Amino acid sequence: MAKATPSTAPITEETDEITSEDATTATITEGEPPAVPSDWKESDGSRVRVAASAVLARVAQVNLGDGTVGDLIPVVHRAFGELDEIAQTAVDEIDRLTVLRMKESLLMLTRPEDPGLVLGLAAPDGTLLLDATHITDPLREMYEDNADPDESALRRYRFAISELFHQQSLLAVEEWDEAERRSWADPAVRLFETGVNALWTAARLPDHLIELGLDKVAPGIEAVSVPAGYPVALPAAEHLIGGVATAGEQTPEELLRTLVSLPPTAKFAELGRVLLTSAQLLPVIPPEDFADVSADLYAALRAPFEALAVLDVTDIPEVAVEATARQAANLAFAAAYDVLAAATERYHVEEPSATSATSTEET
Repeated sequence: MAKATPSTAPITEETDEITSEDATTATITEGEPPAVPSDWKESDGSRVRVAASAVLARVAQVNLGDGTVGDLIPVVHRAFGELDEIAQTAVDEIDRLTVLRMKESLLMLTRPEDPGLVLGLAAPDGTLLLDATHITDPLREMYEDNADPDESALRRYRFAISELFHQQSLLAVEEWDEAERRSWADPAVRLFETGVNALWTAARLPDHLIELGLDKVAPGIEAVSVPAGYPVALPAAEHLIGGVATAGEQTPEELLRTLVSLPPTAKFAELGRVLLTSAQLLPVIPPEDFADVSADLYAALRAPFEALAVLDVTDIPEVAVEATARQAANLAFAAAYDVLAAATERYHVEEPSATSATSTEET
């Protein structure tokens, strides 16, 4: 299940090495989720996170066509209402807030007049909008509480800090014009961007707590966990980043840091650049062909994420949803490797190294 502090290393449990054959033998299909481990037990939190993910998928299924992003306002407004209803069914307060946090990707798409409860938002003018009850009040309480906080309080504090940290990392985003909003309407771009941002928050938060000395302010906060959410977007992004980083002889942390600083539409392009570099193709591709090869890589990486973004995960166990997300990353990497192999043959360079054909290594 999703955790608040996943490693940025690629997920390796019960996954195969990624090879070009996967691109033709593996598919993302509705009704055929991966097998669920016999010892896995669904929690109420996993139930609501999957239900919320299904809402995001229904929004992704809407084809904007020749319309404008504003045409999505009724769709997004309905989705906000559904997310609010799902959140209300959560038994645990932090699970409820995790569902409400999943509104963010839709808020960045378009903003209905009444989105309901919004936990946080990095406004285009550099202003941080934070909910008082669930974010700023717990932070104030954390500093004012002289007694040893119990686990419930520590989890509220940790969630509030994670939301603040997450929104601060988005402050560099400038106000978008219509073209940029249309790019965000691309479900594959939105899914990968959401996964990168969620992964960055989850991966960096433990160190961030220590750097701020919050383990001294609220002893035990470093030990409690809160869910990261996004059981579709986060595992897919984590797995793909791990594979590309390995191929590019980087650490996943290094590549993640680069990606989080880039605009949404530049992230797949950066993965393509890393792969071209790893395959030693950058110096040999003629300038007149470079745009076409880069576009082929972008399309190869993007297509499985689009299929994943629109996949209906209703009633699928969270552990199977996460496995499906990793499968999509496998397909993206394998399709990209096929592009590299074709370019290698065309431009007569040495075959890509073995590490370029494998995105996971046992650690």
